[in-house]
This record gives sequence, structure tokens and C-alpha cells, in this order.
Amino acid sequence: MTGSSTTLSRVTIAENQAAVNGGGILADGVMTLENVTISGNVAVSQGGGIFSDASLTLNNVTLDGNRARSTAQGPAILVNTGTTRGSNTAIGPHQRFAFAPGDPPVLTCRAIAGSLTSLGHNVRDPAEVASCFFGDPGDSGGTISFGPLQLNGGQTRTHALLSPGSNAAVDRGNPATPLDGSNGRCGATDQRGQPRPVDGNRDSRSRCDAGAFEVQPNEGGGGGGGAGAFSVQASTHQAQPGQPVVLSFGWTVPSPEVWRASTASTSGCWTSADSRSSSCAGPRPATATSSWTPPAASWQPGCPARRPS
Repeated sequence: MTGSSTTLSRVTIAENQAAVNGGGILADGVMTLENVTISGNVAVSQGGGIFSDASLTLNNVTLDGNRARSTAQGPAILVNTGTTRGSNTAIGPHQRFAFAPGDPPVLTCRAIAGSLTSLGHNVRDPAEVASCFFGDPGDSGGTISFGPLQLNGGQTRTHALLSPGSNAAVDRGNPATPLDGSNGRCGATDQRGQPRPVDGNRDSRSRCDAGAFEVQPNEGGGGGGGAGAFSVQASTHQAQPGQPVVLSFGWTVPSPEVWRASTASTSGCWTSADSRSSSCAGPRPATATSSWTPPAASWQPGCPARRPS
């Protein structure tokens, strides 16, 4: 894409190969990428994901698994000239084809005559050399667990963010409003059209995720993205009007979280408010009890019409 002003939004650029530079994108002119996934592209020379001579802006972009062969590197991004700016972008593992003795470390992103500028809240996997957009206080590093490139809703393939409770990209985007995708702020929806922000890591604060994918409630492959499994069991004795029936509540805590309630007591930390706080003395128990009083007629086990709803 050369000599033009171009915006790409809600698209996936994947599994392409270039004989020289720019396996996924060869950019010139002015270009903006919003809610874009760039994955599994190959450049025989430089810039596996992106090779840029452009004024390029990335916001809520996912880069993962792109490769480049040249010692000039840049398997994710190679800025030849111009300025590339990034915000709310998740950068997973990338690689060069091969290593030779004496080769320099792989620079996942590299600027040759141009510049890489952070607009904040970019996240990189720790396997990568810190060469991509880092320098803003909002940038960070940590393990990013991506799912396979597949349809996760919407019309284009995406990499889901797995294990939201421990995924470094979850809830690490710019918290500023409005969510208009301008000046380093997140867009109001992700690549699939799902809303932002969502409290993906269950810390009681809703904040957008870095990358093109926003974890929704009950997403994340069981790694903290849901509330867990609940069960209710009533006691087996009969009860007359005015007498309580003991109910046992079972809860399977969603891995890998340790959930805590806002107060501690001799009966444990279970409360009706599903909150998590460091003030609790210990983890919530697996079960808790409450009671229900029949309002009029007697209740007897085995009578579904009279069981509490």
C-alpha cells in the first residue's frame, strides 16, 4: 500500500509471505491500523509483520508469530523511514528464521532511519527484546497467552486472550475516555465488534485490553474469565411454616484466581457480594450455607413444586 492515506479496521492479515520485505504489510504514505490482527506472516528479508516507509499509527493491534530472515531483523515491525506510533498494542512471540554465531539479539521491532514512538499502554511478551514502542510509563511486559488464530465471533479470525486472570494484555489498555480510538485511547469495540471496556481479570475495575481482542464475560478458556460453577442443595428434612430449610451453596473457584470476600468471619469469607479484596483473611470456602423459610405450606424434599426457586 503505497502513496496513499489508508485506514485498516477489523481485519486480519495472516499467513502471507514476501520474497523481500513486508510479509504482512508493506506500507508507504499515511496508514492507520485499528483493531487489526497481524499473524504468521513471513518476510524473506525484513519486516515479517510490517515493513514501513510510512507515517503509521497502530491502535489495539495484535502482532504474533511473524518471522523475518535478515540480520536487520524486525520480525514484527521494521521501520525503514517515517514514524510508527503504537498504543494499546499486544506483541507476542516473533522470530528470525535462523541464528548464526555472533548474530545480534533479535530486535522484534526495529527502526533503521525512521522512529518507533509509544503513545502508551503497549504490552510485549517477555520472550521479546524490549524494542517495540517502549518508553512510555504505560507500556509493560509480561506473559501474553494467545489462543490459536480462529473465528472467535465476528467476521475475521482473531487470537483470543486466554487465562485472563494472569494474562499481561488483559485490562492493560489505556483507561482514558472517551473510547474513540484517538490520541492513544482504546476504541469502543474490539475487532469482533464486542464492547470495551470489560473487567476481564475480575479485579472490579473495567479497563480495555491491549490488542485487537477484548475478553468478554465467561471468555478466556476457564482461566479466570468466568465466575465459576455454582450448585445448590437443600437439606433432606421436612419443614413446617416458620421453620428454616438449610441450603448448601457450592462454588468452584475459577482457576487460576484465589477469590476473597470483603470481610472475614468464623464461617469463612463467603458473601452474597461477589467481590475480591486483600482485606479478607483467607480464600473463600468451597461451600457455604444459608436458609429459606417456607411462606405458607410445609416443604418436603422430593416435591419440586414447593422447592425454593
